[in-house]
Amino acid sequence: MNIGYGRNEMAEAIAKQALKLPFYNTFVDTRNPPAAELAAKVARLAPGDLDHVFFTTSGSESNDTAGRLIHFYNARRGKPHKKHMIARKDGYHGSTYIAMSLTGKILELGPENVAAFFAEPICGAGGVIVPPPGYHARVAEVCRRHDVLLVSDEVVTGFGRVGAMFASKDVSASSPTSSCAPWASRRATSRSAPQFTPAASTR
Repeated sequence: MNIGYGRNEMAEAIAKQALKLPFYNTFVDTRNPPAAELAAKVARLAPGDLDHVFFTTSGSESNDTAGRLIHFYNARRGKPHKKHMIARKDGYHGSTYIAMSLTGKILELGPENVAAFFAEPICGAGGVIVPPPGYHARVAEVCRRHDVLLVSDEVVTGFGRVGAMFASKDVSASSPTSSCAPWASRRATSRSAPQFTPAASTR
C-alpha cells in the first residue's frame, strides 16, 4: 500500500529476492543478510534510542510479541506481578488475544500490577483522533511515575504516513518499545534490551 500496487520494480525486487532466498524462518535466533540489513536501516530511521529491531508478520503479532517481551522484562527485573497491559478507550491494537485484551486504568489496577500502556500516536480505528499538543509528553510522564512501559503502536502512523518517518519521534525519549507495519517490526530501546540478555538478572 505504501509503495503502490502493480509496480514493476516492486514485483522485480520480490522475484529477485525469492531466487536468492527462497525460504527462511524467524524462529529463535535464525537470521539472514537482507533482514539484518533492513533491521539496521529501521534502527537508523527510528527515533531516539529505539535501536533493537526484529520482524513479525503483522501489527497484531507485533503487539502480542511486545506483550510477551514486557512480561519477560518485568520478570527479569524481579517484578513478575506487573503483567496488566492497558490502552486508551476506542484504541485498536490488533485482533490477537493479547492485543484484544488491552484494557483498564493504572490507578484502577494498581501501578504495581500494570506493565505497559499501549497507545497510537494518532488514533486510527477509533476515529482518526489527533491528540492535543503536550498529550504524549504528559502520558509519558505518568508512565514514568508509575514505572509503566509506554508502547507506541505505529501500525497506522509509521513509515512517513503523517510526515515524519515515525510519529512517535516526539515521545521516543520515554517510549522503550514500539511496533509498526507494513511488514511489521518490533523495536526496543537500548535501555530495555539488556534485560533480555543472559547477563541480566534471572529473577
